[in-house]
Amino acid sequence: MPEGKIKLFLSHASEDKDDFVRPLRDRLDEEGFNVWYDEEALIVGQSLLGQISAGLKSADYGIVVLSPHFFAKKWTQAELDGLFTLETAERKIIIPVWHNLSEADVAGYSPIIAARKACVSSQGLDRVVADIVKATAFVERQKELDPVKTLFATLNQTAALKKRSDQLRGTVEGAQLVLSEISNLFAIFESKISEIRGELPLPVESSPGSQPRWIMVQGPGFRESNAQRILTLSFEIKSFAQNSVAMTTLKQTIYFENSDLFGHFLNMGLIEGDSYSPAFFEDDKVMWLDKERKPHESAEIVSKALETFGRYAEDVLNDRQIRWQSV
Repeated sequence: MPEGKIKLFLSHASEDKDDFVRPLRDRLDEEGFNVWYDEEALIVGQSLLGQISAGLKSADYGIVVLSPHFFAKKWTQAELDGLFTLETAERKIIIPVWHNLSEADVAGYSPIIAARKACVSSQGLDRVVADIVKATAFVERQKELDPVKTLFATLNQTAALKKRSDQLRGTVEGAQLVLSEISNLFAIFESKISEIRGELPLPVESSPGSQPRWIMVQGPGFRESNAQRILTLSFEIKSFAQNSVAMTTLKQTIYFENSDLFGHFLNMGLIEGDSYSPAFFEDDKVMWLDKERKPHESAEIVSKALETFGRYAEDVLNDRQIRWQSV
């Protein structure tokens, strides 16, 4: 493929493929763009941000076709509002296209997205293509004319977000935002567990009271010598204060809960764990930073933890040895 082509990532709901998206892809190909087009489209039940972020990694621009089918995929408004934070996180430009939607429709789904200038399919495919060509040409021209200005515009935006994040970390407002996201993560966790229960009962326990502190699920176990070991996955909030989250961490741990044959707790057998710190992004959206300072959404963290937990559960059920250490 010739070098120098602008790479577009085309995100859409599969139901819009035949009547609009595939013709749009063909026209963009004719215009000389290199279009990344997923025939499977977006996957129901998966993270919108995760899928689009993955597609954007090798693209210069993201074209997101918003439609009733797109919004019917049951993604939360928080994910939709967080979509355009990818422009900062990934340093890519996202161009929305409204398909079979009015401004009022979009505002009903997400006021943030409605405020964003968009291409509109009702104006015709030619107009949509022309608008995309114009938008990409403008940005590319700005890059060519003044790359230093473009670079520092991005840096200034990042600095402004960081300044706001640092300010919120030491306030009651910031603590409440983090507390709300903790509740959201715990709710996602419980919802995911309810979806995967079967022969494994997977009992869930959480901290008492209205303020979330910890939540855990227990999987299969086994007896060894005079002890019983039960595989456990937990999320716990550490060092949370009502007026500061500067020291707050989210700890995710997989371990064996070790007890004697009468059920009396002996110790915790640590298998593995991760820790995250809260950070604030555009529109004060809370995300979680890993040890490498990479941001993650709550749904992504929960899915990753459950996948790992599931692999260890498979080892337990198949009598395969798992390394752990007492703590």
